[in-house]
Formats: sequence, C-alpha cells, structure tokens
Amino acid sequence: MDIQIDQEAVRQELAELYRNYVRRLPEKLEIIRRIARALHTGMDTVEILEELHAQAHKLAGSAGTYGCPEVGKAARDYENLIIAQLESGIESGPEDYQQLETRFGELEMAVDHTVKSTT
Repeated sequence: MDIQIDQEAVRQELAELYRNYVRRLPEKLEIIRRIARALHTGMDTVEILEELHAQAHKLAGSAGTYGCPEVGKAARDYENLIIAQLESGIESGPEDYQQLETRFGELEMAVDHTVKSTT
C-alpha cells in the first residue's frame, strides 16, 4: 500500500514538472525568436547562428527529457539546419534565412500544439 502511495506521489510530481516545463516553452521559443531576428540586423551571422544552435540544442534535449517528442524533433531539425549553415562556411543569404524561418515556424507549431494539448 505504501508503495502505491509513493508511486502516485511520484506520478503527480512528474506530471507537475511536465506542466511547468510546457508552460515555459513559449518563453524558450521567444528567446530563439529574438536571436533569429538579429540575423536581419547585419550583426555577425556566425555568432548569431552559434547562439541559435546552442538554444535549439538545449530545447531539443530538454524536450526529449520532459517527454515532448514533437517539440524535440522540431528543435532538432532546426538545430541541424543551423549546423549545416555553420559548416558550409558560406555567408548566409536570403534563402538561408528563409529556410531558418520555415524551420522556426515548424518549431513554433510544435510548441503551440504541445501547449494547447496540455492546458
């Protein structure tokens, strides 16, 4: 009996951790959005892409840890595109920015879907 109570307490605690994580997803997305906007300012593209990569990587990892596979996949896809652009060694141009915006849109949809399905 005590084991069942402990298991239920653990389930409740994990559910609360999940809900708190999902509530913070829009904030995490907004951080990425602000960094991505800097690509259009003429600032150092490599530095911005590196910061975008770091944020996308963290989001992909944490989404997997917290059981948000849709967000994790979208963040990983975004991260992989950033890596490809960084590794190309070519200065990013309008087509590259469009690809990033498209992937960001997919990430945004995944976050929105996860948030809506949790509330």
